[in-house]
Amino acid sequence: SSRRDEPNGEQNARSVPQERKGGTYPHSAARKEGKRVSRLDFLYAADLPHRAVAVYLYLADRANREGECWPAIPTIAEELKLSESTVRRAIRDLKKEKLLTTEQRYRKNGGKSSLCYKIQKIRPP
Repeated sequence: SSRRDEPNGEQNARSVPQERKGGTYPHSAARKEGKRVSRLDFLYAADLPHRAVAVYLYLADRANREGECWPAIPTIAEELKLSESTVRRAIRDLKKEKLLTTEQRYRKNGGKSSLCYKIQKIRPP
């Protein structure tokens, strides 16, 4: 017996998505009409790999009011359960799409410090 099956053989309503009246979800109709549904629609509509979307959301969640944050690549990788090289590829993807800029920070003695990530806020058209 699967988890979806109830003892009487019927499917559990909580685990099976229910079709909505009219067969569509409200966001679908709004998108077709060109209405803005989410402040992240630009991200979902972009031709980005899922790794880049995950890293963008991670950085946006940790950014200050100016859109800046400076987590280490190993930290991002560990928390998102990605490899460090995948995080680096995602950052390249985001920079290519102009959704992210980076700036190397330096210590007083001239040594490298953390990399500052700046989320680029996209305004709807």
